[in-house]
Amino acid sequence: MGMRGHVRQITPDELERLRRDPRVVRTLIYGKVRKNSDKTKVALERAQQIATDARAAGILSDPAEQERVRNEILQELAGAGILVQDGPNEEGLNLEKSWHVLHYLLTGKAEEAPPPLGNAILGGKEIGDDLGYGPARFLTPPQVREVATALAAISKDELAARFDLNAMIAAHIYPVRDESELELAQHYFEHLSRYYAHAAASSNAMLLYVV
Repeated sequence: MGMRGHVRQITPDELERLRRDPRVVRTLIYGKVRKNSDKTKVALERAQQIATDARAAGILSDPAEQERVRNEILQELAGAGILVQDGPNEEGLNLEKSWHVLHYLLTGKAEEAPPPLGNAILGGKEIGDDLGYGPARFLTPPQVREVATALAAISKDELAARFDLNAMIAAHIYPVRDESELELAQHYFEHLSRYYAHAAASSNAMLLYVV
């Protein structure tokens, strides 16, 4: 499975709804879940504790550990009769496993980076519960416009010039192993740039998440 990055434009009204009730974020991403009410609360609390313990232990920088924790959470939920789709609703733009490579090529950093380019994939303000690899984040319409403008100023050739395989492996950029990641990143970059341009033209906000 692995970690997949997503960007999903939402209307300002939808963003306001999420801000009023952050619990809706999970439903928006995964759809409604079918629950066994006798065990639901305990399972959800246990799943949240698994994620909290993993972050406290500092193991989530390891992709293998991230996958193990995710599977443990899913098993906990399934054991209580909570059926969660194996992945998000396919709305918005799925960057697949290229999200981290793209973020690094855009910002030169493995983790959070300054806006506007730092906002494109890993930016924004956290909202809602931990989804396994941290909560979702949101960008406001003005922030979306800033990202769209910044992305439009970058070319595929510039991304190629920033691709340093050894440096990316040393920085633990997921899931970099060889030069083939560049072509994938360039492919998804074009989609990302167009998607932000459309969101900006529509005056929409953006929801960002990794699941």
